[in-house]
Amino acid sequence: MSILPPACESKHIVNNGKIHNGKQNYKYRDCFSRLKFWQIAIVTWGLISITSPLIAQTATPPTDTQSSSTSITFKDPPSFFSYLSRLANFAEKPPTEWIWFDGRRLFQVTALKDYLPKRVEQIKTNLEQISNAYFQSDRHDLRVNVVAVNGSPTIEVNDQYLLTVTKLDAALLGIDPATWAKQLSKIVTEALIRAKQERQPQFLQRQGVISLAIMLTVTIINWLLTKLRWRIHSSQISDSDLSTTDIATKKQYQKNFQAIEERLLFYFQITLWLGGIIGCSNLFPYTRPLQVWLLSGLNIPLKVGLIILGTYLTIRLSHNLIDRFVSSIKVNPLLSPVASERSHLRIATIFSAIQGVAIVAWIIIGLFVGLLIFGVDFTPLIAGAGLLGVALSLASQNLLKDTINGFLIVLEDQYGIGDVIDTGTWSGVVEGLNLRITQLRNSEGKLITIPNSQIGAVANLTKSWSRVDLNVPIDYETDTLTAIKIIETTAVEMSRDPQWRWQIIEAPKVMGVDDFSDRGLIIKIWIKTQPAKQWMVGREFRLRLKLAFDRAGISISVPLQYFVVRDRSKYFLDNQKT
Repeated sequence: MSILPPACESKHIVNNGKIHNGKQNYKYRDCFSRLKFWQIAIVTWGLISITSPLIAQTATPPTDTQSSSTSITFKDPPSFFSYLSRLANFAEKPPTEWIWFDGRRLFQVTALKDYLPKRVEQIKTNLEQISNAYFQSDRHDLRVNVVAVNGSPTIEVNDQYLLTVTKLDAALLGIDPATWAKQLSKIVTEALIRAKQERQPQFLQRQGVISLAIMLTVTIINWLLTKLRWRIHSSQISDSDLSTTDIATKKQYQKNFQAIEERLLFYFQITLWLGGIIGCSNLFPYTRPLQVWLLSGLNIPLKVGLIILGTYLTIRLSHNLIDRFVSSIKVNPLLSPVASERSHLRIATIFSAIQGVAIVAWIIIGLFVGLLIFGVDFTPLIAGAGLLGVALSLASQNLLKDTINGFLIVLEDQYGIGDVIDTGTWSGVVEGLNLRITQLRNSEGKLITIPNSQIGAVANLTKSWSRVDLNVPIDYETDTLTAIKIIETTAVEMSRDPQWRWQIIEAPKVMGVDDFSDRGLIIKIWIKTQPAKQWMVGREFRLRLKLAFDRAGISISVPLQYFVVRDRSKYFLDNQKT
């Protein structure tokens, strides 16, 4: 079957293995005897198997009534040893480059590294000259000829030279040059005819309407997405039926999902605009090179952006899953109020540390995925990972100490977020805790950041339960038993008060006279309370005890000092006599 339009067939016909012109008909035959594998050695069979893609295929030309019977036969196929030398030349794969026309890739060419750019530029120049002349002519048919020049197929279009098909070009596809020249002539013919059709006024008008419809659709969708982003940003959850803790958890959960949705919508809007611009530029032959430039220029930025976006979304989703899991544990009805609150503090601490680890892990995974996408060899990285680990361990010993000690603090539940601790040097409420640092807020409102490696013995004042340890000083002249009775009665009454009994776990214990001091008798009392309630209970008990002592006429003793003045005059007179 002819590959050219009917108007061209009378000029030149290109068939498999046969090239015809007006005066001569060239014909060549390649005859190879079939080799049976049991007749040759394994080594020879292997070499032939390797070189088989380079051997030209035999083709039988069909009969054409419009062509003459004269033919020209190409040279006989090279010998087996010439294929071995060609295989040696292919040990290093020659560079290749695409020939572009109207923003579309047509075919690949190859040559030596230094000569390839010149050859590509020459083919592009020839193709541009041929296309300009064809576009300006009134004829729609083409005369695509494949002629033999110095034994190599050469393609001419409307009697203008385009390119010469080399053996290297054909070897890329594993076929002979003549077959590849025939296929190239068909590719060039279809590309030029399509390019001329796309430059007709009717085609341009139709594509213009399509491009306007695309941009209008993109504009409407982006407007709707902008409204949706604003609605998501301004939406709030209803807190009428939720506790304070549940409200905080729900709001944090909603905040994370809002961030994911807004970021996805934002990137989707950018992608939509880029897609609309690229799609519209692809509709016209004059703007199609812009599409190629955008796609090639945005290749690396798009890959990097997708990796960053994927890493960000993965981190956000992992945080949401962690927050969701924490929320489900907090509302567990099987736990007592005290155990539930303590479990919440510990879980918040543990999963806060896990979130930090998750961020680092996903960033590392994102970096490895990026290196894999860009084709970076991992072998040197794996080989140097051991040395890098040793270097990092030496350079970050303090960081490793902080991390290990922080992990033990969380694992052993020494303290958690919300606890009041005393390290000997610093004390305060734990506001932040991760694997590296602990942050305390002291009574003056100062935020103290302590590396975990510097925390040794620590006193937790609010874990499980707390205690009011109160020393009551009374005057030595006061009836001790009466004072003890008033202290005990006041404490018991307070423990039965509906406003305070839920904060006092056990009945108060008056331990008795604890000391004789310069302030008087010291009577000790213990009141066991809920965690972190000892200060509130202690302040209320002191107030009630002072009022009870006032009613009984008992005063709180103050420090007293007694001075004894002796008459030293006789000692002075005795010294004068001596």
